[in-house]
Amino acid sequence: MVRSGVDVLCSLLDASGLRATASVARLSLTVIGDGELVFRDEEIGMLAAYFGMRPTAELIGRVHELTAGHPLATAMTLLRVAGIERMISDGDDVRVVIGGVERDWAHAVDLQTPAPETRAHLREVSAAQVGRAQLVSAVGLMRYATVGFLELLRAPQGESPFLRVMAGLIAVPSADLDALEEVLPGALHAVDRLRAAGYVRLEYRPSTGGLFHWHEGMRTVIPEWSRSLPHRNADTAAEFVTRLVGWYGEHGRPEAAVALLQDVGGPAELETFVTAHFTDMIWTRRVHGFAPMLALSDERRAELPMCTILAALESYRTIREDPGLTRRAMLVFPILEDRMRNGTPPERLRSALGIVVGCAALDLWESHGEAVDIVARATAEALHRGLCTGGEAGRTDLIVGTIAIIRGDLTLARTLLLRALAEGTDEQGRLVARLGISVLEGYFAQQLLPDDARLPDVSETEMMLAGDDLSAWGSVAELAALARSWNAVWHGDYRTGLDVIRHLVLGQDRVIVQPFVSWSYSLQLLLAGQADEALGVWSEVARRKGEKAPVPGRHLLGHVLAALAAGRPGEAVDLIEPHKDDLADPLVRLARAVVDSGTGRPVSTDELVEGTSLSLVPRARTLLQTLTALQRLQADDADGAVALLNGVEATSSSGDIEFALRFASRRDVVEAVDRIGSRLSDTLRIMLSDAVEVPHVLTSPIPLARLTQTERQVLVLVAEGLTNRDIAERMYLSVNTVKTHLTGVYRKLRVNGRHAAAEAARNAGLV
Repeated sequence: MVRSGVDVLCSLLDASGLRATASVARLSLTVIGDGELVFRDEEIGMLAAYFGMRPTAELIGRVHELTAGHPLATAMTLLRVAGIERMISDGDDVRVVIGGVERDWAHAVDLQTPAPETRAHLREVSAAQVGRAQLVSAVGLMRYATVGFLELLRAPQGESPFLRVMAGLIAVPSADLDALEEVLPGALHAVDRLRAAGYVRLEYRPSTGGLFHWHEGMRTVIPEWSRSLPHRNADTAAEFVTRLVGWYGEHGRPEAAVALLQDVGGPAELETFVTAHFTDMIWTRRVHGFAPMLALSDERRAELPMCTILAALESYRTIREDPGLTRRAMLVFPILEDRMRNGTPPERLRSALGIVVGCAALDLWESHGEAVDIVARATAEALHRGLCTGGEAGRTDLIVGTIAIIRGDLTLARTLLLRALAEGTDEQGRLVARLGISVLEGYFAQQLLPDDARLPDVSETEMMLAGDDLSAWGSVAELAALARSWNAVWHGDYRTGLDVIRHLVLGQDRVIVQPFVSWSYSLQLLLAGQADEALGVWSEVARRKGEKAPVPGRHLLGHVLAALAAGRPGEAVDLIEPHKDDLADPLVRLARAVVDSGTGRPVSTDELVEGTSLSLVPRARTLLQTLTALQRLQADDADGAVALLNGVEATSSSGDIEFALRFASRRDVVEAVDRIGSRLSDTLRIMLSDAVEVPHVLTSPIPLARLTQTERQVLVLVAEGLTNRDIAERMYLSVNTVKTHLTGVYRKLRVNGRHAAAEAARNAGLV
């Protein structure tokens, strides 16, 4: 048993005679007792006095706070505070260096006086003068005094297994007690001794059996102890870290494994673990400590693509406003794209998921749609081949399903969320899936779950999830707002629907750029007759994204609908003109068809959605076909109108049809009821009759749809300023024939005179 604090202070001074001196000075401190490995406060005070400092309560408390009373750390810290810079041992001769001057040990430290409190010459040292800096600088002295600590470990109470266990424990800053029990036999007994000694503290949480944490001061000196332990124990430490990381991964605690690897592991090990547990880390939302990776060099980040995605996610509140950080994060996308296309099935799935999450973190919602589709297919394939469990597949489907809602890929979202419920997930997952499905039910005006499986109350669900890390990135609040808004619209409460989504947009600055949020807000403004404000939504989205940002098809479709509803067909034509040759994006083709329909041009709907399953198309296509049917009725093609409406009824949900009728003018709907109502099914006739009484997006018909081709040509020439005679010569008609066509134009446009007709043509974008 080591009997003297001075023995532990520095074993290298064994030959200096200090043991005898200490014995004379009655410094017979029991460093190791039954469960005690520390200096008590009175012993720290005694040692401070021997080193020339007044042992005030503040000084003693600060030293104990830093060192947890560990004898070696306490002694060395006090020596540094006393001003000792170096200690030199040469046989029996011990010297110290203070202020650059070498002195004999006996002249620097007085161990002769048995009553320190009687010393009038002790100097005052405030607690503020003792900090981590002194403890860290004491490490230089401790490097050559750790033999004393090894003697302490080899004392009878701690011999054999304790030293081996300590070699593992000091390799980690903290650990789960449940994990220690499995991966490091004897660790719980060691932790209990360390807790009693004050070296570690225990923390208990409902989700774990408890955690142990090294005292802050101990973590400062632990690396020095580790270097002094026998090499065989270094192997024990490495094996322990590996087993502990594995245990965390297997028991749904990836965040704990990541924290451990960030502290003691290497970059390659961290990237490997993150890649293997990426889904769980995203699902738990416990992503911490990755943000500094954005400051690494491009070459280093290229070695850590999945960690970089987590860094972007952790920094999502600031990275979207910093083009430099965004660029750094996006540099890993090509690496992930290559793995997504050429890797093994697990690599393809994880890389594609990384891209999807990265796009969400960077607000690149319309980007990398291929990755979303690959994750959806690869997850189903992995489950079918037994490469993942139903729970793992369910979590992946939930992540991508909720992201798909925000992206506006609603048909895909419906598939993934329903699939996640079928695959099986925990209670949190079921709540999130049902919340997302509630959004879709409201939007599609269609019940997707049986009554006993639906959410009883959206607000209650939001409150249940609010205390969970899942709400940290805002998706719960956004899904809940969208669910309340569209369900209100579904049940005819349009005002509440608009109020809810307006509150969401005004309360969360960045959500306006999220595709489904901006789409929903614009549509509900249109349904409320606020077309000019709907136009403002798309102008704000364009401003946020920047003038040079590409205009996605969904943005273009929403913008032209708002322009037509605001009575600005000319603006709609101008919006679509730069995209007239873009045939790749089905929503661009759809937007162009809507403009053609709205300005009276002939439209073919058959090829609008070829080769795509884009989820917003079904509702928009129903809208286009409905408007086209009413256009044909205006042109006195009642048979064509009936055929189109019957086709709409056969291929569209009732919610989509009711939605489409809101975009037609009330006058056109009334005309359809009167002229062809008897030729339609009872269901369709009732929907048309009900639509007469609700607010409409288009307050009046788009009149150019009524003009014949010749009348349209005459109107264009009038707008160009030609006289009737000039028009007759240009079109090879008589002047009287021109006048007849003009009379028809005035009547159909409900205008009086050439000037008003020309203005209507300009507004319609014909000139």
